[in-house]
Amino acid sequence: MVTSGADFPLGETGANLNMAYSSHNPVDFFPPSHTGHRDTVGNAWEWTEDHFNPLKNFEVHHVYDDFSTPCFDGKHSMIVGGSFMSTGDEASVFARFHFRPHFLQHSGFRLVASNEDAPA
Repeated sequence: MVTSGADFPLGETGANLNMAYSSHNPVDFFPPSHTGHRDTVGNAWEWTEDHFNPLKNFEVHHVYDDFSTPCFDGKHSMIVGGSFMSTGDEASVFARFHFRPHFLQHSGFRLVASNEDAPA
């Protein structure tokens, strides 16, 4: 990815990635996507409920033999989306990494609310 931090906020919905800003932004800082979602990439790594597991056809790279495989232990959760500090390949909606639950740097969680009643 060859995008400077200054260019991320200029996209269709903007994103706080690649050190475009030096800290988190408010949730409504950028306009929503066409589906109405805000901040689904950048700003803070988002914790998922899933444990970090290999993707289909995963193969260990000889140079990084100890990077992912030790974390396929059921003790590492996945974080996705990158944070304001993420650069390069980490500055992507496809970024996924493994961290233990005590890792709180640049991470957050998403609360979802609706103006509609919950379906029965």
